[in-house]
Amino acid sequence: MEEFQVVTRKNKKNWKKSKNLKKNEIPLLDGDTSPVIDVDKCIGRIEDIKSSMETCDFWRTIKEEIIEEALFKSLDVKEIVLYGIGSIANSKIAQHQLSLVLLITQYLKIKVMYYDPVLNDQEHLVLNGFNFVRILYNEECKRSVSIPTLFVMFHCGKAMYNNLLWANWKQLSNLVVIGNAFSSYVDRIPSSQLKQTAPYIEKVIPFTKETSITNSYHFNDVFNDTAIHVFPDDLLRKADSSFWENVKEPESNHEDVEIISKKEEGFTE
Repeated sequence: MEEFQVVTRKNKKNWKKSKNLKKNEIPLLDGDTSPVIDVDKCIGRIEDIKSSMETCDFWRTIKEEIIEEALFKSLDVKEIVLYGIGSIANSKIAQHQLSLVLLITQYLKIKVMYYDPVLNDQEHLVLNGFNFVRILYNEECKRSVSIPTLFVMFHCGKAMYNNLLWANWKQLSNLVVIGNAFSSYVDRIPSSQLKQTAPYIEKVIPFTKETSITNSYHFNDVFNDTAIHVFPDDLLRKADSSFWENVKEPESNHEDVEIISKKEEGFTE
């Protein structure tokens, strides 16, 4: 695959390759870079990635086994919200993840809204070129939805998933979440710690239908540890009354590197 060239301003750091990078992993560019990009070329590059992805087994598996069979037969998704895609100029991982979002959007024929505070003006123009609708303020992933909505949150911090669950605790069945496998948090984090740092993830796991996305993509660090989560009514009905009580809004922790709060970004109520 041809390398994506990024021109950086002289006072910014150059991109760095990890010394431990495996051959099937995509190098990340330094997050401090402020790229000057050709918007049309960037759109074309992402379109090329999308076209290539569309012909591979990875996409066919997602489309046939997950979207068609396991997911959207029972839930008619009306909108897509994309959180935390990352810098599509700086990160090749973000470019490949965005390409999958474009394929899903193309297949479902529904609109996409997005938010990520790291995006610059040129990157917003790229997403506008794909007819994505920009969310203009930092919701801290606390968007409440009244219609079936797909939230795409690749490799986001657990605080972001926790906030989303809290905001939709009374209508969890409207959510479809593509992101880090919730079950992996149970495997990696002690229960007492998970209850403290992400209580809504900890509470919802028994009532979640999680479908892992097989990591068959040719770059193995793009969709690793990714799953689709739904919260079916038949499972939620099994929850006792305490599940629905004491639904306290998660507080913003400015020391939490997993999420950028409104205050950190300069937003005020």
